[in-house]
Amino acid sequence: MNPKLLTIRSKKIGVCLADTRMKARKSIEDTAHHLGITASEYAAFEKGVTTPSLPQLELLGVFFNVPVDRLINWQTEPEETSKPDPKVLGKIVKLREHVIAAIVSKTRQQKQISSEALAIECGISAGELNAYEKAEKPIPYPVLEAMSKSLGLDLRSLYSSHGPLKKKVVPTGQEEPQKVLQDLPSELYDFINKPINRPYIELAHKLSEMSVDRLRTVAESLLEITY
Repeated sequence: MNPKLLTIRSKKIGVCLADTRMKARKSIEDTAHHLGITASEYAAFEKGVTTPSLPQLELLGVFFNVPVDRLINWQTEPEETSKPDPKVLGKIVKLREHVIAAIVSKTRQQKQISSEALAIECGISAGELNAYEKAEKPIPYPVLEAMSKSLGLDLRSLYSSHGPLKKKVVPTGQEEPQKVLQDLPSELYDFINKPINRPYIELAHKLSEMSVDRLRTVAESLLEITY
């Protein structure tokens, strides 16, 4: 995957995290504490400088009381009241990191794909891939997406299927209807239909739905990253 697309995907997830956290009325400090990381490390997630792993996103879903999809695709979920023990959740996240790393490593070896080849496909270094496969570092979600695509893995199969981190299902009534594109200019129609441009379109769609206050907050965060 093109490194620029990884960056765009990271920033999109960062905007999702910031928007969801503000709606949940959680502070950066409290959110970071729930993840077991520092406030600056979590702030880097919201700025798109770094990205949470899938288990970390699952844990954030529990903390914000939303499905994981809400943190990566801006989908909504009815509220629930159960709040599992944070210490137990932390142990589950660590275990999930190892399970996902093992699946990625085993799949790569079964398909006889070298570490170097997969690293190039995912826009990362061989050293980073080695650390991810050994569970020495959590796999950032955009990188996991790229790995799944390169290895032919069903990304959904990596989601937690049971327990407190089990993936929540978004009601079908909240799915967006398909857009009618025939009347668009040809160059815009071609742009929209290229899969590589999907992150730009999704980000623009979300920004158009934000309130002025939230949009201002996002703009300020992006300026901090740029300058």
